[in-house]
Parts: sequence; structure tokens; C-alpha cells
Amino acid sequence: MLPSLFISHGSPMLALEPGESGPALARLAA
Repeated sequence: MLPSLFISHGSPMLALEPGESGPALARLAA
């Protein structure tokens, strides 16, 4: 399921806020 989140949530976040994607993905994973 993690890859799913990375693609659905990570992709748009990286495009808008590359700096925010790091902590955001870390929170989603945790």
C-alpha cells in the first residue's frame, strides 16, 4: 500500500512542495 500512497499523494506533493513531501510522506508511512 505504501507505493500507492507515494504515487497518489507523493507525486502531486513533489510537484508543488518538494521540501514538504519528505516530512509528509514520513508521517503517512508512520
